[in-house]
Amino acid sequence: MIYKSIRFRLTLWYSAAFSLSLAAILTSVYFVTKQTLFSQTDSTITSHCNQIIQVFRDSSGRMITFPPKQIFLREFSEMPGMLLVVTDSGGRVVMSSQPDDTQNPEVTDLIEKSTQIIKPTFVERQVGTTNLRLGVFPVKNDESSVGLVIVGHPIDVILASLNRLITILIAIYLGFMALEVVGLYLLSRSALAPVKDLSLKIKRISSENLSDRLNVPKTGDEVEELIHSFNSLLERLNFAFLRERQFIDDVAHELKTPLSVIKSNSEVALGKARDLKEYQRILQETVLDINSLSSTINDILDLSLSEATPPGTALETVNYSDLLVELSEVASKLAGAKEINVSVNVEGNLNISGKRDKLFRALLNILENAVKYTPAGGTVSMKLERQGNSGVCEICDSGIGIEEKDLPHVFERFYRGSAGSEIQGTGLGLAIAKAIINQHGGALTVASKKGKGTTVTIKIPLSKSQPVK
Repeated sequence: MIYKSIRFRLTLWYSAAFSLSLAAILTSVYFVTKQTLFSQTDSTITSHCNQIIQVFRDSSGRMITFPPKQIFLREFSEMPGMLLVVTDSGGRVVMSSQPDDTQNPEVTDLIEKSTQIIKPTFVERQVGTTNLRLGVFPVKNDESSVGLVIVGHPIDVILASLNRLITILIAIYLGFMALEVVGLYLLSRSALAPVKDLSLKIKRISSENLSDRLNVPKTGDEVEELIHSFNSLLERLNFAFLRERQFIDDVAHELKTPLSVIKSNSEVALGKARDLKEYQRILQETVLDINSLSSTINDILDLSLSEATPPGTALETVNYSDLLVELSEVASKLAGAKEINVSVNVEGNLNISGKRDKLFRALLNILENAVKYTPAGGTVSMKLERQGNSGVCEICDSGIGIEEKDLPHVFERFYRGSAGSEIQGTGLGLAIAKAIINQHGGALTVASKKGKGTTVTIKIPLSKSQPVK
């Protein structure tokens, strides 16, 4: 539903945050303006009160109970709209700018409440039909109170201005909120448009269109990074699908040939009656084809297992040095029939973390290839040494080598290169070895020249428990 969408929630939350911030700012403007206007009014009232108090001082500077009325009226006749009231210490009005004001209940109440004040006080009252800001000042003579001076300043104009200010601020608030909501909605829609496109694209993705890519907006933000990541995911998925399809095609091709031969031999054997030796020959050929088929299937299973380590598989500490020594003995037996010399130079006590049986299979595949592609009387050497935090093994042979055009493909499944038709094999040995070495955090590289032999380098990180030299 729309209220659950990111666009709606972004608009709602940002609008709420903006509205609160704007309300706080405009409220502050109102109260600061109000305080400023009232402060100016209070300054005017204080000035008038100080003038009145001066009238109450005689020539010697002492306070008199009340001045002559003529002096009072003369001093303050130029204050239109102002309320001026003077009381004695008992709260009785002794002078007023307007005699009727003494009967006003607001003024009477204020006088009663202010008889004991010790410092000036400012209040707001409505006297008649006029709103006044009243300043109440105590009049003292030798620290004793002799009366009060009350000065009222009309504030109808100020209140009207503040009311107009409220109306203006509300209009500004509503206008900004309308613009902000519309702007946020359009902005969120624009910002989330690539995400919506991404969602629609994901819904249409299948194994048939993994080569498609999303258009990347040049915004430099998280959305661009997200689309880059999604395109990268599609690229990896497409590569994986193509690889698996190729793998299935290769498996089908590898299984098709021996199965066709077995079928053909069986049909020939059943075509007519034959003597015992002929049946034995056909069965021997069938066994060879079945062995080839079995070898291919076993290699496929090994490759599948080597590329997938079950979660939670416990690693063990493997003595890399002892493993190479053991493999050298196996290599010597493999090379014995061809009189190939096997040399070993292994640095001792190098430990790595992993699965010993898998590592044994990976290195054995490489050694089998070295012996297989080395002619009779050649050499195969094994070397292991520590380089930094890694154990580096080099397996070199003096065999037929690999052509330069074949080198980039030697780790591909079922790839046998130019020598594939001459030497028996499934083309999965190096693919299995590389998968296992990669699984152990290592790296496998091949260097070779046609007719000058091949060097395979296996680099695997040493165990954390390995002593540091």
